This record gives sequence, structure tokens and C-alpha cells, in this order.
Amino acid sequence: MSKNETMHIAFPHGGSIPASVLKEKDDRKVGPHEAVRVPRSYGEHMVADRFAYEADPAKNKAAATGTKGSADGREEDLKKFAGVLASREEALKAAESDLAVRTEALEKLIADVGAREKAVKAAETTLADREAAVSKSEADLFAREDAAKQAAKSNGNS
Repeated sequence: MSKNETMHIAFPHGGSIPASVLKEKDDRKVGPHEAVRVPRSYGEHMVADRFAYEADPAKNKAAATGTKGSADGREEDLKKFAGVLASREEALKAAESDLAVRTEALEKLIADVGAREKAVKAAETTLADREAAVSKSEADLFAREDAAKQAAKSNGNS
């Protein structure tokens, strides 16, 4: 393949290039940001579909050889990631603390609801007892009224 017919691409998250594209025996697996030379039509297709981007093979070789510049960059990246990790750990601790406070508050609310349910049941029992007493009193009153009417009839007072 001549230079005009080829281009270099790289996959942001790694990828696999079919053997038929590269005219090789097996598919080629490439790592993230690893530049690979492919036919221009295939490369443009991958770039247009945003599976890959056009890569500069010179930059890729410098990073792969581990030059001083890339090591410093890695140390900076590690420091950045350590800072991000520390801030996320702090956020996680704060979230765990908040969760503990909210869990305790929820448990208190659940206990309060239980106490209120017991109070409602006791009030319902008392109400039922009082309704039964009122019904008995009404029955006694009607019985006395009937007895008084019977007594008045038997005395001749109608």
C-alpha cells in the first residue's frame, strides 16, 4: 500500500481490525491510542463513524518508547488521579455519614409510627367498648320505657 492509499488511525478504547482489511492471516487487536496503518477508505470510514481518529504515528512511537516527556506526563497524570481519588473518597465518606444520619432518623420515624399505631388500636378498642356501653344503656332505657308503659296500662292510666 502506498502512502496516498493508507492512513494511520487509533481507537480511543482499543479495537480490532479485520484481517481482510489488512490482508493478514488473523484480525489485529490494537490497544487504546495505538496508531495503526490501514487503507485510507477503511480509515476514513472508521473516523467518520467515530470509532477511531486519525493518528500521528510519530507521537505514538514517542509514547511507546517511554521518553522522559511521557514519563513526566504519566507522573502528572498519576498526581491528578490521586487528587481526584482523594476528593472522591472524601465525598464517599461524607455520603456515608449522611446516610448514617438519615438511616437513624428513618428508624426513629418507624418507631414513632409503630407507637402511634398502638395508640390508634387502643383508642379503637376504647371506642368499641364505649359504643357497646351506649348500646346497652339504650337497650336498658327502652326496656324501662316499655316497663313503665306496661305499669301505666295495668294501673289504668293509659
